[in-house]
Amino acid sequence: MGNRGVPGIQVWYTIAGGTSIVNYEPLHVERWAYQARKQQTDEYLITDHSWINHEDTYIKNYLVLGDN
Repeated sequence: MGNRGVPGIQVWYTIAGGTSIVNYEPLHVERWAYQARKQQTDEYLITDHSWINHEDTYIKNYLVLGDN
């Protein structure tokens, strides 16, 4: 995946009759990690790849930062 040929993780989930895919490839993760550091948090909600339209039915995709 990605331009550098470095492995990533692809997560598929189905909700409300549709399938969604989130690619955790290195370039995306670097961008999300930067946003998390800007917000001074270790858990970054990936809102554009989450399904959070309803309070009782949701899929929340997070990037959880570890130690470097």
